[in-house]
Amino acid sequence: MNPQPRPSPCGSALLVVLFIITILAFALGTTFSLIRTNANTLNQAVSWQQSLAAAEAGVHQAAAQVQTQFVPLLNQSSPPDLSGTQSGTPALSGTLTTSGEGSVSATYGYVITGTKCAVSSGGPSSQTYFRILSTGTAQVAGTKYTGLDPRDAVVRKLSFTPTSSVAVRQIEAWLKPVYNSTNIPITAVGAISANNHNLTVDSFRSTDPTRSLGLLKDANGNITTYGKPSPISGFFNSKSINNANGGTMTANHYLASIGTDGQSIQANGSSIFGDAMTNGGVISGAQNVYGNLRTDFSQTLAPVAVPPGTFVTTSNTTLKGGTQSNPARYQIASFSGKSLTFDFGTDKTQNYVELYIPGDFTTKGNSGVTIVNGVMVKIFVGGNIDLGGNSIVNNNGYASSLSIQGITPTDGSSRTATFSGNSTFCGTVYAPAYDFTFNGTPVFIGSLVAKTVDVKGNVTVHFDEALNDAGTIARYKLASWFENTRKVP
Repeated sequence: MNPQPRPSPCGSALLVVLFIITILAFALGTTFSLIRTNANTLNQAVSWQQSLAAAEAGVHQAAAQVQTQFVPLLNQSSPPDLSGTQSGTPALSGTLTTSGEGSVSATYGYVITGTKCAVSSGGPSSQTYFRILSTGTAQVAGTKYTGLDPRDAVVRKLSFTPTSSVAVRQIEAWLKPVYNSTNIPITAVGAISANNHNLTVDSFRSTDPTRSLGLLKDANGNITTYGKPSPISGFFNSKSINNANGGTMTANHYLASIGTDGQSIQANGSSIFGDAMTNGGVISGAQNVYGNLRTDFSQTLAPVAVPPGTFVTTSNTTLKGGTQSNPARYQIASFSGKSLTFDFGTDKTQNYVELYIPGDFTTKGNSGVTIVNGVMVKIFVGGNIDLGGNSIVNNNGYASSLSIQGITPTDGSSRTATFSGNSTFCGTVYAPAYDFTFNGTPVFIGSLVAKTVDVKGNVTVHFDEALNDAGTIARYKLASWFENTRKVP
């Protein structure tokens, strides 16, 4: 009888090996599939972030374009309406490139729209804001198949088509105007010194009849005197006037602040109905500062350049205006011992005047400037400024209607400005390169920006809160920034 053949050990081993190979192949395939899925997911995430970075780059370029291309057009008290899509240089699109494994290029495109927006009371009725809509697009590396729910691709702004795979994200940003410093009564680059002199700084709002200074005018609308309303029906941010008429001041009413980007405020003998602010400096004699003492003040003051455009040299004693978009422009080499009237003639819409004085501007003695009610005046001065007596009569009664700007010397030298006597001035002075001195008992209605401020005498500064968000636009800054999640590829 023949014995049964035994199974070959080689065959059993082969089966085991084949089974192990099958298990390993399955595990390897599963691992490869997971690696591929994770790689694609990572590539999609990278593209998703790159599309956002591209959209952000578009916002930054658009903001730079606003500063360089559109701000010069808006450098006036009432910016023109720039509604509609703006175009020009630099290009409205660009490309971001990155390096490394799985890197892709991303592109951006943006649209800039200027639009009028209403603002709070006290400022102009509307301001020009810029809306930036920037869209970033990035190619998605790898295959679109990841095993994810297709709805996830929509949420992550991924678009897969037979010809392209992209990630798309969109940012909406708004830029708002920043005005040269007219938002506080006194701003200085260096020291503010009122040591042992009687400086009073308070505020009112010319656009609110219940809180206005009260202007007495004759039949022609010309101001005969500045005085308190009689009777006071509202609030005036001056303690002496308020107390005399039964008013009450609280911390919320102290809006007349002074600030320096320097190191020193000497306030002995001063009454400041607001904050006193330095940039990390010292405030002395602050017992009559009714607001807060702050050391975190920082204000970048734009220099004043020689005004662009053509100015007609004149010796006329009456200067008639033009339109807001095309103001009449005149030039007088220097001003001293003269009388000058700014008028609109027979057409009250011709009421914008700009005057360029390369030399000194002096209104002492027989000099005098009269602004007819309704005329808006801007005066650029290249030399020293000396205002004395009641020699500048602003019959508008609003500080926003008169702007004196001291041109910043290109050689870095200083200029001087003096306001003296018992004069009353109603307007704004923006002269960041000028050392400003108060002498005598003047009344200053409006706001002042200077290099340094030295008070010598009994000086009253009434800040007009209506100057907030008004004046000359210096730049634009970000007001809001958010992703438009409704944007789909």
